[in-house]
Amino acid sequence: MEDGTLIKEWQGHNEAISSIVSMKDPQGLVSCSLDKTVKMWSRSGQLWGCIDLLSNFMPSSWNFPYNWEKKKQEDVAKVIKVMKKIDEEIDFDPNQLRTSITIR
Repeated sequence: MEDGTLIKEWQGHNEAISSIVSMKDPQGLVSCSLDKTVKMWSRSGQLWGCIDLLSNFMPSSWNFPYNWEKKKQEDVAKVIKVMKKIDEEIDFDPNQLRTSITIR
Protein backbone atom coordinates (compact mmCIF):
# COMPACT_ATOMS: atom_id res chain seq x y z
CA MET A 1 0.00 0.00 0.00
CA GLU A 2 1.12 3.55 -0.54
CA ASP A 3 1.16 4.29 3.21
CA GLY A 4 3.77 1.56 3.79
CA THR A 5 1.44 -0.89 5.54
CA LEU A 6 2.72 -4.48 5.40
CA ILE A 7 0.21 -6.58 3.48
CA LYS A 8 2.08 -9.83 3.01
CA GLU A 9 5.56 -11.16 3.61
CA TRP A 10 7.28 -14.16 2.02
CA GLN A 11 10.76 -15.51 1.42
CA GLY A 12 11.67 -15.02 -2.21
CA HIS A 13 15.40 -14.40 -2.57
CA ASN A 14 18.56 -15.83 -1.02
CA GLU A 15 20.10 -12.38 -0.45
CA ALA A 16 18.79 -8.92 0.35
CA ILE A 17 16.34 -7.32 -2.09
CA SER A 18 17.90 -4.31 -3.78
CA SER A 19 14.79 -3.13 -5.64
CA ILE A 20 11.10 -3.87 -5.83
CA VAL A 21 8.58 -2.36 -8.24
CA SER A 22 4.81 -2.68 -8.33
CA MET A 23 3.11 -3.58 -11.64
CA LYS A 24 -0.41 -2.46 -12.52
CA ASP A 25 -1.31 -4.83 -15.35
CA PRO A 26 -1.25 -7.56 -14.30
CA GLN A 27 -1.13 -6.61 -10.66
CA GLY A 28 2.13 -7.95 -9.32
CA LEU A 29 5.66 -7.18 -8.23
CA VAL A 30 9.11 -7.35 -9.76
CA SER A 31 11.99 -7.82 -7.33
CA CYS A 32 15.74 -7.72 -7.84
CA SER A 33 18.19 -9.08 -5.31
CA LEU A 34 21.85 -9.18 -4.42
CA ASP A 35 21.57 -12.91 -5.26
CA LYS A 36 21.61 -11.73 -8.92
CA THR A 37 18.02 -12.77 -9.70
CA VAL A 38 15.02 -10.84 -10.98
CA LYS A 39 11.67 -12.33 -10.05
CA MET A 40 8.08 -11.56 -10.98
CA TRP A 41 5.36 -12.25 -8.44
CA SER A 42 1.62 -12.09 -7.99
CA ARG A 43 0.56 -9.86 -5.11
CA SER A 44 -0.32 -13.01 -3.18
CA GLY A 45 3.26 -14.30 -3.45
CA GLN A 46 2.98 -16.74 -6.37
CA LEU A 47 6.23 -16.75 -8.35
CA TRP A 48 5.51 -16.04 -12.03
CA GLY A 49 9.09 -16.26 -13.22
CA CYS A 50 12.76 -15.83 -12.40
CA ILE A 51 15.78 -14.71 -14.37
CA ASP A 52 19.16 -15.66 -12.94
CA LEU A 53 21.51 -12.93 -14.13
CA LEU A 54 24.53 -15.23 -13.69
CA SER A 55 23.13 -17.96 -15.92
CA ASN A 56 23.10 -18.25 -19.70
CA PHE A 57 19.79 -20.10 -19.44
CA MET A 58 16.62 -18.12 -20.06
CA PRO A 59 13.27 -19.63 -19.05
CA SER A 60 11.28 -20.85 -22.05
CA SER A 61 7.93 -20.18 -20.41
CA TRP A 62 6.68 -18.21 -17.47
CA ASN A 63 3.48 -18.53 -15.53
CA PHE A 64 2.66 -14.93 -16.38
CA PRO A 65 -1.06 -14.07 -16.46
CA TYR A 66 -1.07 -11.48 -19.19
CA ASN A 67 -3.23 -11.42 -22.29
CA TRP A 68 -0.93 -9.97 -24.99
CA GLU A 69 -3.62 -10.19 -27.67
CA LYS A 70 -6.02 -8.16 -25.52
CA LYS A 71 -3.30 -5.56 -24.92
CA LYS A 72 -2.59 -5.38 -28.66
CA GLN A 73 -6.29 -4.85 -29.41
CA GLU A 74 -6.54 -2.14 -26.72
CA ASP A 75 -3.50 -0.34 -28.17
CA VAL A 76 -4.93 -0.48 -31.70
CA ALA A 77 -8.25 0.90 -30.40
CA LYS A 78 -6.39 3.80 -28.72
CA VAL A 79 -4.57 4.64 -31.96
CA ILE A 80 -7.84 4.57 -33.92
CA LYS A 81 -9.48 6.84 -31.34
CA VAL A 82 -6.63 9.36 -31.55
CA MET A 83 -6.67 9.28 -35.35
CA LYS A 84 -10.44 9.93 -35.40
CA LYS A 85 -10.02 12.83 -32.99
CA ILE A 86 -7.28 14.33 -35.16
CA ASP A 87 -9.47 13.91 -38.24
CA GLU A 88 -12.43 15.60 -36.50
CA GLU A 89 -10.54 18.51 -34.94
CA ILE A 90 -7.89 19.44 -37.48
CA ASP A 91 -9.04 21.18 -40.62
CA PHE A 92 -6.42 21.36 -43.34
CA ASP A 93 -6.23 21.34 -47.09
CA PRO A 94 -4.16 18.33 -48.19
CA ASN A 95 -3.51 20.10 -51.50
CA GLN A 96 -1.42 22.66 -49.64
CA LEU A 97 0.96 20.09 -48.21
CA ARG A 98 4.46 20.42 -49.59
CA THR A 99 5.51 17.42 -51.55
CA SER A 100 9.08 18.46 -52.16
CA ILE A 101 11.85 20.26 -50.34
CA THR A 102 14.22 22.70 -51.97
CA ILE A 103 17.78 22.56 -50.69
CA ARG A 104 19.92 25.61 -51.31
